[in-house]
Amino acid sequence: MRAFAVALVMMTAGVARAELPPLLRIEDPAGAMKRFRQALAKVKAGKPGALLRVVNYGDSFTSDDAITRRARERLQELHGDGGAGWVPFALPSPSFRHMTVKRTHSGWKVKNVTFKRIPDGRYGIGGSAFEGTSGAQSTFMTMAKGTLGTKVSRYELQYLVQPGGGTLELTLDGQPHGTVDTAGPEVSSGFHAFDVPDGAHTLKVRVTRGRVRVFGVVMERPGPGVTYDNLGLASNSARALRGMNPEQLRQQHAHRDVDLVVVHLGGNGVDWFAPTAKSMARYQEVNLEFFQMVRAAAPQASCLVMAPTDSGFWARGVVTTKPGIPGAVEAQRRAAHQAGCAFWDTFTWMGGKGALRKWLKEGNWTTGLNHPNSAGAERIGLGLVEALEADFAEARAK
Repeated sequence: MRAFAVALVMMTAGVARAELPPLLRIEDPAGAMKRFRQALAKVKAGKPGALLRVVNYGDSFTSDDAITRRARERLQELHGDGGAGWVPFALPSPSFRHMTVKRTHSGWKVKNVTFKRIPDGRYGIGGSAFEGTSGAQSTFMTMAKGTLGTKVSRYELQYLVQPGGGTLELTLDGQPHGTVDTAGPEVSSGFHAFDVPDGAHTLKVRVTRGRVRVFGVVMERPGPGVTYDNLGLASNSARALRGMNPEQLRQQHAHRDVDLVVVHLGGNGVDWFAPTAKSMARYQEVNLEFFQMVRAAAPQASCLVMAPTDSGFWARGVVTTKPGIPGAVEAQRRAAHQAGCAFWDTFTWMGGKGALRKWLKEGNWTTGLNHPNSAGAERIGLGLVEALEADFAEARAK
């Protein structure tokens, strides 16, 4: 098993195995990773049309797509390019990026669970929505260079059906491609999908009449392959994500039909909850409520909680771990297991308390001490993939 893990990541360009911390296995006492393993087995076997779909909830740690991009790229390098996956209509928060698709957008009012909430809680799968009237528009383009994200064979628009909803006009590769009416007698999730020849394409979506609320566009390929959706939002937290309408979230997940939900939150909560037993109990309760919300929305999917990383502050010129980090990690572990989710202890994997000093010295962290730089983000993304691959290999070997 250890030889397998070493060989796996040594094949990765950019970061050698020696530059990653030792492999740390995923904790899965409830067998929560079963659906992930089943989907990955089909992809590995080359089954036509097989797609492994992963979504990753996160905060500013992942919103820039640095960690999620590296995990996406590595999984697609190993198992096939399933496409860019789910892409929001605009920027759900200022730091958001999706590095496997090119986009332009204008005229949308941004709503999200963190700062610009919607009273009815009807967001897209990631906790964001975009409202617009005539002239609001977005363009989704495949990548012009590289080997990933350069092709798409299926688009799907995700929006809100509502009384009096407006009309969307579609243009594909510069040619008219129909319209989508978002009006309906009852409020619900709406979806409009269509196939295109597998290759490079440009889709433009523009509001031509009335008011619409849109969420995202899915860009996929036939498979076998992998999609990895970045659902990160700046300042996000389990507390904020509980503001999503549960039935709306269920509809979104039922349609996306993901195989693995990754939840990587907690850094913001460490700043909001004191490192006391009573406060950490509340922190655990808040996380548990969101984990259970996800499990109810996507009962078929595997669920994996990633612990907060080491995080710190400067004290007389010395990097010091925030007092609440160890307690928050344990609280998340208990909440994950209670909700029936697997758990990957990112904090212990990177070295535990005080690991930030080493990561900073090695050039893998920012001096603000709350976020990794691009090199550190790459390490975390690759570390996650290594743990996922090891989990699959170990389960298959039994």
